Amino acid sequence: MTRPIIWFTGLSLSGKTTLAEQLAAALRTDGHAVEVLDGKIVRDELAGFFGYSREERIKVSRVLATMAKLLARNRVVPIVTSITPYQESRDFNRRELPGYLEVFVDCSVETCATRDAKGLYQRAMRGDVKHFVGVTDPYEIPRHADLRISTDGATADGCASDVIAFVRNRLAQATAS
Repeated sequence: MTRPIIWFTGLSLSGKTTLAEQLAAALRTDGHAVEVLDGKIVRDELAGFFGYSREERIKVSRVLATMAKLLARNRVVPIVTSITPYQESRDFNRRELPGYLEVFVDCSVETCATRDAKGLYQRAMRGDVKHFVGVTDPYEIPRHADLRISTDGATADGCASDVIAFVRNRLAQATAS
């Protein structure tokens, strides 16, 4: 059975990590070995190696893809949370990662900004923060997401239930084939 690689993409503060953690808890309850690879934490651990240009964001995505592939090869279900703003990176993942499942966490910039306790969105909107995806840098809406979850005005538990049901269904299909 090919282990799925679940990749959450969306703007900063759209709800990717919240949904991924709830999914991970549910899959662990089901008996799966699971690891959440949070793009922000991985980037912080690689402190200073990568900046925020398009090329560097693509490199970070490739690092996450490599880590996820290694985990899946070792019977762990990797769940990646990463803005992954470029279709090019998501297309690479779909080609190179067996079992790749893309979850687009769709949330407006306005809603994300209301969740921002650090004020980064406001600073980016004033021009004080460069390379901020969704404000000063583009976010390319996924063309081929396997699941699209809108977190604008929705509850985290409701969205998580939808994601969990989707992934459990895919795991059952993979086991049956």
